[in-house]
Amino acid sequence: MKVFFALVVIVALVMASVGSLWPRTIAAFENSGHSPITDFVGTKVITKVIDGDTVIAEGESIRLLGIDTDERGYPCYAAAKARLEELVLGKEVRLEADAEDKDKYGRYLRFIFVNDTNVNLLMVAEGFAIARFSPENTLLMLCVVGTRDQWFQLKLVADLAHLIHAHPDLNWEVLLERAHKLGAWKLFCLGLSLACEVGGVELPPEVGDAVGLDLAARKLANALKGRFFISMDERREQSASLLPLSERLRDSLYYALTPKQRDWECINLPDSLYTLYYLVRPFRLLAAYSTALMRSLARRWTLRRDDTP
Repeated sequence: MKVFFALVVIVALVMASVGSLWPRTIAAFENSGHSPITDFVGTKVITKVIDGDTVIAEGESIRLLGIDTDERGYPCYAAAKARLEELVLGKEVRLEADAEDKDKYGRYLRFIFVNDTNVNLLMVAEGFAIARFSPENTLLMLCVVGTRDQWFQLKLVADLAHLIHAHPDLNWEVLLERAHKLGAWKLFCLGLSLACEVGGVELPPEVGDAVGLDLAARKLANALKGRFFISMDERREQSASLLPLSERLRDSLYYALTPKQRDWECINLPDSLYTLYYLVRPFRLLAAYSTALMRSLARRWTLRRDDTP
C-alpha cells in the first residue's frame, strides 16, 4: 500500500510539471519557424505613435502583430496609446516579421522588440491590448485544441472548416513547416482530414496529398466522424485514444496526465487549489479503469457460464 501511494504521488508530481509545458507550447505558435520576409525588419526608430497598436518608423505605418487595442472614442484608447508611447516613441527598436507582411490597409505587420522585450506581448500582459493569432497559427491551435478535446463536438470541426473557408489565402507552406517543427503534424493531419470529410473543405492539391499520406490520421478521422451523429452518452463510451498522434513524449504526457472535465466534475475545487486536480486525476482514472475492468471480467464470466452445457 505504501508503494502504491508513493507511485501515485510521483505520478501527480510529473503531471504538475508536464502541465506547465502547455502555455509554452501555445506561445511557440507565434514564435515558431523562420519568416521568409526580409523587407522592413531589423533596427528602426519609432517617430510617431498613432494609437495603441500602430506606429510610424521611417515614414512607414507599422501595425503591432497579434494584438488589438481600443480605437479612438473607446474607453482604453488614450491609456493604450500613452503606454505605447512610453515604451517605443523616439527609441531604437527591432522589428520582426511573421508569415504575413502587410494588412489590407498596407501597414507592415511586425513584432516590436525593445532590447529583448516583446512590446506586443507586454501590451497584452499589462491589459492594454488583447491577443489576436494569425489565421495560420489559429488553424494550428484549433487542431491542437480539437485533439485535446478528442474532437468531441461537431462545432470544433465547424470552426476549423469555417476558418479555412474564410481565409482562402492561407500560407500553407508556412503551416506545413510549423506543423512539423512543433511536433504537431499528425494532429494537423487529423484536423484537416475531419474538415474535409465532415466540413466539406477542399484543400490545395499539394496539401491534400501531404495530409493523405498520414494513414493513421485518416483512419482515426474515419472513426471519429461517425461519433458526431450519436448521443453524447454513446460518444463517451466510444471515447477514442488520440495518444498515437503525439510525436513528442512531453505532448503524450501532457495529454494523458493533465486534468480534464471529468476530473473537475469529480470534485469542485476553488481556483487557488487547482493544482490538487493533478492528485485527483490518478485516483479517478484508477477507479474508472478498475470498474471497467471488473465489468468486462464479469461479462466474460457470464458468457462462459451461459455457454457451459
